[in-house]
Amino acid sequence: MQSELEYFGLSMPLFLHAAFLLAAGAFLLRNILWLRILTIAANFCLIFGAYYAASGPMWPNIYYYLALISVNAIHAGWLIYELNLGHLTELEQKVYDAAFSMLDRVSVRKFLRAGQWLTLQPGDVMARDGLIADRIFVIVDGEAVVRVGDRTIAALGAGHFVGEISFLGDGPSSADVNAGKELHCVAWERDALRRLVDRDGKLHSVMYAAIGADLSAKLAAHNLSVAEA
Repeated sequence: MQSELEYFGLSMPLFLHAAFLLAAGAFLLRNILWLRILTIAANFCLIFGAYYAASGPMWPNIYYYLALISVNAIHAGWLIYELNLGHLTELEQKVYDAAFSMLDRVSVRKFLRAGQWLTLQPGDVMARDGLIADRIFVIVDGEAVVRVGDRTIAALGAGHFVGEISFLGDGPSSADVNAGKELHCVAWERDALRRLVDRDGKLHSVMYAAIGADLSAKLAAHNLSVAEA
């Protein structure tokens, strides 16, 4: 007796070959969401193959493939949810590109939305030499001027942190930092931010990775200026 598949000119091996190709393709992908989707498609092919087996439906196999589909569907749904969480506004995207581009978008979004968006005018104080900064800033656009005494030693632009030394070790700032011209930034109250990142491992990683990259860039710029001098 012909199977239903044979009636339509198909055969069970066709689905098995398709399942193999889909599974192989899934493991060639770097995008985890598409890996999950192709794995689900491969398991659907295996279900068809098991149902139309020559000896009759292979129900244990079918249940196993359905379980795998369920697991991958749950993970795919979570990944889609995270992608939506990772959607950034135009302003958030600008900060992300400037200071957090190598980090997880979902965690960066959460981190940014815990801050306060500010517009500073020329001369507004961001940090004072010898004082512990009570806030930490990330510059979105504009420029901050760094002075030691009467000497200007640096200008900080988009993506740079201000007040990070006080955040890292409760030490006083080693220079005066003021807005050089109208400046947009994100600011966090130091103690509140420390409590936030201590509670959330991902935010902790985001914060310290971004500060580390910024300090490295500042040190490289300082070494270059010393070499040129």
